[in-house]
Amino acid sequence: MSHPVEVRGLRARPDLNGKGTITLGEYDERKGRWAVEIPGESAVMGIKPCNLILSNHAIDLIVKQTQRGAAAVVNHICDGHSRCTMVPDGTCVQVLNFEASSHCFSVEVSGKEKAKVLSGCLLQENNELLDEGGVATERMSDPVVVGDHPDWPEHKSLFATRDFKAGEVVFYELPAFVVPSYKKQLVFTLKHLYEKHFKNATESLPELLNLYADEFIAEGTLTSTNWTNPTFSNPLDKNKCMNKKRLLSLLKSAGCEVEESSQEQFWRFARIWSSNCFEVGEDQSALFAILSRVNHSCKPNMLRSETGNGIKCMALVDIARGEELTISYVHDKDLMFPSSLRQNILKRWNFGCKCNRCSADKDDVSGFMCPKASCKGVAFGCRLKSIGPCEVCGAEYDSVKVAELLAAEARTLQEYLKIEADPGIVAFRPSILNQLLTATKKFRGDSTRHWIIAGLNDISADFATQTGAVEESLRKTRDVMAFWDNTVQRLSIRHGWKCEALADQLAVCGKWKEAFETYVNALQELAAIFSANDENVTDVIEKMRKVLQVRI
Repeated sequence: MSHPVEVRGLRARPDLNGKGTITLGEYDERKGRWAVEIPGESAVMGIKPCNLILSNHAIDLIVKQTQRGAAAVVNHICDGHSRCTMVPDGTCVQVLNFEASSHCFSVEVSGKEKAKVLSGCLLQENNELLDEGGVATERMSDPVVVGDHPDWPEHKSLFATRDFKAGEVVFYELPAFVVPSYKKQLVFTLKHLYEKHFKNATESLPELLNLYADEFIAEGTLTSTNWTNPTFSNPLDKNKCMNKKRLLSLLKSAGCEVEESSQEQFWRFARIWSSNCFEVGEDQSALFAILSRVNHSCKPNMLRSETGNGIKCMALVDIARGEELTISYVHDKDLMFPSSLRQNILKRWNFGCKCNRCSADKDDVSGFMCPKASCKGVAFGCRLKSIGPCEVCGAEYDSVKVAELLAAEARTLQEYLKIEADPGIVAFRPSILNQLLTATKKFRGDSTRHWIIAGLNDISADFATQTGAVEESLRKTRDVMAFWDNTVQRLSIRHGWKCEALADQLAVCGKWKEAFETYVNALQELAAIFSANDENVTDVIEKMRKVLQVRI
């Protein structure tokens, strides 16, 4: 495979300078040269690190801040709009993205000038509407629309109004407002909410008041370290949750008295904020008018990430017109837990997930080795406390063996959850990780398809790195990556970080070529999620430069 590397500064062969489609081979420590293949040259050449640099052009192709849409022509249906930077009718523009908060398309005019054009004011060719004798156009409307949830009519959902390709940005959105998080001092957060965003209500307030609101405001969070049976605030338990009377009393004690005529509306406003806010930046939470309509799925079709002052939602898979848009409310790591644990984590949002993944009988993160020793297939656990047939040969465990394996899995799970709740245990008992990994053999967990083994390998890799056991860390990280590659199969921030960590370990071990290629893979994933100047992207590029010069 060709690499984003150029040849520079060669005196003996100046004709090779500027070549940018070379293929890196291995680095020869003794000679201090990279083995490279250059198009048009019959032999592999040895080139010093000082004569190889990253190709800015190739890196720019990897690091794409915006996916350009198709060309369109401006055609206003009104004389102007306060949210629209006016561009003359007939102007050809390149559509960059859709900003949901303003219902505008961000476009690029000739000369690289950026502008905003209101939804409905752009004409675009539509091949599906072409007649035999002419060209058909249609107005570009919002690519997303709010509609009734297919299973719960009283709830709303967000739907796509056109097709999206995997990796394409579906929409951007700026927050309606941002509130500082005062840690455990909820009263100060509520005071800020009332004084800054309710009393001085903006034009977006009526739209926000239509969002979903829980019956009460949950003051507590997860209070137990046992994930299999956690203690959550119950929205119907008045002793653990905040009702209107307690809300007003707390605010009054903080020197903030809500006007009587506004109390009922602010009570709803506070519950809407509590039900729909997202953590952004450091110690802040924000409310988004459109993003708040997006429901959770344990197999989401969009990824939400922060960008600039707002968020962007990107398609993780191909999305068809009319399909519901979903995100995950929990971290990627939480999505690698089985359905029973995911449901407990989601209780903090006061609902049980019924997505396709949670409704399926197969538990896609609980992979067991095939009953036949000669087969390399995997048999997956089922929600009904059973194990399905091998997906390769169809062999099945008998009921007695199933009960034995699941009992061994449950015993290992309890010990593993103790470590997840308190990783410091490993420092005092380093042998516990190997003991538990050995215990997984008793329930025949597949090393690249079972979530407990992946979790133990993840912790083992971190501990090995801290103790200087680089080769061990490298081996464990490879196993973790194999689990993610088999299970996730989509863009993931955590997967990108793990890929970068794997490259770090390869570099420390002197596996320079593999380290460089792994950094390229990490860059491709992280650059699709973060902006070009985000440190998640720039740090990887700097590490690539260091590896190319054979230093880390």
